[in-house]
Amino acid sequence: MLVCSLYLVQVQAEIFGMSIGGLKIGQLAEAAEVNFETVRYYERIGLMPRPIRTKGGHRHYGHEHLRRLTFIRRARELGFHLEEIRSLLVLNKSGNGSCADVKAIAANHLADVREKISALAKMERTLAILIEGCSEERSLCPILDMLDSERNLRARTRTSDKLRRRHVCTPQRTRKARLSVAALKRQQRVHAQTVKLRKRDEIFAGFRGLASGSLIIADCRAGTCARCLA
Repeated sequence: MLVCSLYLVQVQAEIFGMSIGGLKIGQLAEAAEVNFETVRYYERIGLMPRPIRTKGGHRHYGHEHLRRLTFIRRARELGFHLEEIRSLLVLNKSGNGSCADVKAIAANHLADVREKISALAKMERTLAILIEGCSEERSLCPILDMLDSERNLRARTRTSDKLRRRHVCTPQRTRKARLSVAALKRQQRVHAQTVKLRKRDEIFAGFRGLASGSLIIADCRAGTCARCLA
């Protein structure tokens, strides 16, 4: 069974011996479950109406003050901004505000909440990456590098220097590169020479074969060839 919390506040006030028509600021704050400094702040910015004062100068808050303060507290628990709460109070008090007007305010607030959730998710991923990259053995902390602008600049400079050193040709690297190129050229020359020698040997072998065949044919025609005599 749902019971109006405002009714519970009234019952609570009666239990503590407080009259709803004459609550002091501390009693009002306790009944609405807020801090009494919060009540004063809401009064200064106009969210709460000023209370009536007795002849002795004491503030006395009534039922409407308690109802309005409870309304504000609930709205704050849902994350509504003060200006949004001000608009909701006007719509609630006038009685002429339609549900569509309230829905529009709530929809805008919901969009803000979802945007904050997205920002928090991004923050979570960033923190997870920073924590994963932070090691107790390292003297350089990536978390402090991100938070401190000067440390961040130095960290980026160190990274840029490392990348630059990888690509800059030092005299030693240049000498190694030249030696590698020279060795490759020597290897190519040796290979080309070997190919030429191989081709020359094949050609000479062919010539030797042709010469040997001609002598055999000539001997054959003279009838003095070893094969013919055999």
